[in-house]
Amino acid sequence: MGDVPLETGVEVTLTSAYLLLTQGVPGGETGMAARYLEGMAAVWPYIVKPQFDPPDWDSIGAQAIFDIRHNAANWVTVLGRPMLRAYVGDPRTGSAEAISQLDVLVSLRQYMQSHTDSEADGLDASLTPLLTRFFNLEYQTFVNDFPNSGIGRGDSWYTVQLHLDLARLAALGDTDARDLLYASIDAVIDLAHNADYRFPVFFNYEGNQPTSGSEPDVAGAYALLMMMCRDLYGEARFQDEAVEAVEALRGHGLDLLYEAHITAAAAAGCARLFERTGNSEYLELSYLPLASFVRALWLWECDYGYASEYVTFCGVSAMARISYIAAKEQHEAWRYLNEYLELTDGSLDPALETFLEGVAQYAGLPVRSALPPFLPPDAVADGQWGVNDSSLYIPLEDLKDGFRQSGQVGQELYGAGAPITFAAGYVSGAPERGDAGGALPGKPAFGAVYPNPANPGLRLLVMVPESYAGEPVTVDVVNLLGRRVVRLHEGPLEAGGNRLSWNGFTSGGAPAASGVYILRLRAGGEEASRKVVLLR
Repeated sequence: MGDVPLETGVEVTLTSAYLLLTQGVPGGETGMAARYLEGMAAVWPYIVKPQFDPPDWDSIGAQAIFDIRHNAANWVTVLGRPMLRAYVGDPRTGSAEAISQLDVLVSLRQYMQSHTDSEADGLDASLTPLLTRFFNLEYQTFVNDFPNSGIGRGDSWYTVQLHLDLARLAALGDTDARDLLYASIDAVIDLAHNADYRFPVFFNYEGNQPTSGSEPDVAGAYALLMMMCRDLYGEARFQDEAVEAVEALRGHGLDLLYEAHITAAAAAGCARLFERTGNSEYLELSYLPLASFVRALWLWECDYGYASEYVTFCGVSAMARISYIAAKEQHEAWRYLNEYLELTDGSLDPALETFLEGVAQYAGLPVRSALPPFLPPDAVADGQWGVNDSSLYIPLEDLKDGFRQSGQVGQELYGAGAPITFAAGYVSGAPERGDAGGALPGKPAFGAVYPNPANPGLRLLVMVPESYAGEPVTVDVVNLLGRRVVRLHEGPLEAGGNRLSWNGFTSGGAPAASGVYILRLRAGGEEASRKVVLLR
C-alpha cells in the first residue's frame, strides 16, 4: 500500500491493548492456560466487534459446489481418473492429494444431510470412488499421495487429519470409508508408538519411523481420532491409546500450536475423554491446546488498507509462524470448536463458554472474505501455485491483513470445503451484544446451533433484542410436515443470547428418528426457523 506520512500535530494510536490484573500465581501449565482463558473471556465483552451482513451460506455453498464441479482448472487426470488439484490451475500434473478430495467430500456429505442438490450429488459421485486409490498396498495405510507406489515419507498432521476425515465419513454411514479406516489405523498407531506419541513433522512409511521435526498438537488430534474409532468399532484399545496420547500434550505450555485446526482438534480430543470418563483432569488438560489455539486468533479487525473492505475478525493464523488466515484451517477449527463446546456443555466457566460461542459465531466471516467474489479486485494477488480466478467461490489460501494482497500462495482446493461446511451447519448471527458477544438482530432469531448434524442432541442460542424482552416466546422442534415433535421453551426470554438444548427426544419421551427437522421460533408476531439434522 506504500508509506503514508503522519500529519503534524495529529495524535495517532500505534497500538492498543487490554491490561487485566489478577491476584496470585497460577499453578502449573494447565493452571496458566486456565488463567489465560479466564482473562480472554473477561476481556471479550469489551472487544470492539465488526458489524456485518450475515452471509447467505446456502447460496454461497451451492455456488461453491457448482464451481468446484464445473471449473476445468480444478481437475487433473491421473492414470485415467479426474481428481481435484491442490490449487486452481495448479501446474503440477500426474499426481493428486487425498487432502483435496476429502476436504470437499466431508463438507459435501454434511451438506447433503440437510440439502437436496443435484450438483452436490454429481460432485459426490465424482469424488467417492477416488478414496480407495489413496490406500497404499505396500504399507497397508491410507496416504495423501496418488500415485503412491514407492512413496517414502509422510507428514504427521496430514496423516491424522486424513484419518479423521475417514472417521467422519464413516460416522455418516459410509461403509467404504469405515473399512478403509480400519484397514489403515494400525499403521497410524504404530507411528504413534514409535514416536512415543510425540509426533514428528516427517516420518518414513517404511517401519513408520519418525525422522525430523515436531508437531506437538498432533497427539491430541490423534486422541480424538482414537475416540472416534472407539465409537465406530467398539474396541477398548482405541480409548487406551487416547489416554496415553493426551499425556504428550504436557510440557509445551501455551506453545502447542503447530497447525491451528489440529490444535483445536486436540482440545476436542481431551474433551471427548472428559465426556466419556468424567475425569476432570482431561477437561483441565484441554485448556493447554485451547489456550494455544486462542493465542492464534485475530481478535481485532484489520480495518485498514486492503482489509478495510472485508472482515478478518476471529480468523486464526494457519500455523505458528504464518501471518495469514487459511480457509482450510478456519473451517476445520470451527468444527472442532463446536465439538468442544458440545462435549464440555455445562462444565466450563460461563464466561469462557460465552467467549468461545462468540468466536464460533464470527468464525465464518473470514471464510467468506477469502472467496474472491467478496474481495476488492486490487486486494487479490497473482498466485504462486496456479491461477487465482476471481469469479470462483473457491477460497484463496492466504487471507492477509490490510498491508498485503491476498492469494499470493494460490486458490486452494484442499480448503474448498469451507463454504460448504458453513452452508451445512453455520447459523448466521446477527448484528449489540448478546450472551455470546455477537450483535443482536432486529427481531428474535437463532444464533449458534451445534452440532449440526446432531448426535444425540444439540444446543442452540436464541437471540432476543431489547424490544422483545418479556414477550412470550415459543421454540419448537417440528418435522417436515410441520407437526410438533417437542416444545423446547414457552414463555418470556431475556434480551441477549438465551441457551436452550434438545436431547433428541420427542415430547412423549421417545428417541426422535434420524432425519431433517426444523427449529421454529415464534415471538411477538415474528417467526424464525432453522433446519437441523438428527443422526442416530
